[in-house]
Amino acid sequence: MSDWFFLEEADYNEILRLSRLYHREAGRCGKAKAYVAGCAMAGAALEAALLAMLHLYGEEVQAAGFAAMKKGQPKQLLEWTLAEMLAVAVRMEWLPAALPRGATWSTRKARIGDYAEWVRQLRNLIHPARYLRDHSPARVTRGYAARSLEIFEAAGQHLLARVEVSMRKDLHLDE
Repeated sequence: MSDWFFLEEADYNEILRLSRLYHREAGRCGKAKAYVAGCAMAGAALEAALLAMLHLYGEEVQAAGFAAMKKGQPKQLLEWTLAEMLAVAVRMEWLPAALPRGATWSTRKARIGDYAEWVRQLRNLIHPARYLRDHSPARVTRGYAARSLEIFEAAGQHLLARVEVSMRKDLHLDE
């Protein structure tokens, strides 16, 4: 079995610290009216949280056949893209989604995984070509930054709920 998901304990702890740091920075960016930066930081916080989940549940992801691949082998965890992480989070139902990729947005149907994808797309606006192609001439406003932060927080609650279920299960197995 591949150990693509393995992180040293110090690296795992650093990923968790970075998720908290990026979350705080996203809030600071909003207060400073740096809305594109706030969206980028919310996306980075989400990426760090998903890295932690993939480290914790890599064996389950591997068993389900959902690991991102490179040249026929699972990619090392730190090489994964946010898009790959989100795809796995949706397939593993850590962040359930209801909208097919590329579908017209429906607030009524969208679930947390769909909103997390929206955060990824906003995060990608730090790339000038992406901004020009996908968002221009519109501006990233306070509302975008605030929603990105809210979505990260909601996604974090979904991920934490998954960890809590695992912990309860493990405690019952030890009885």
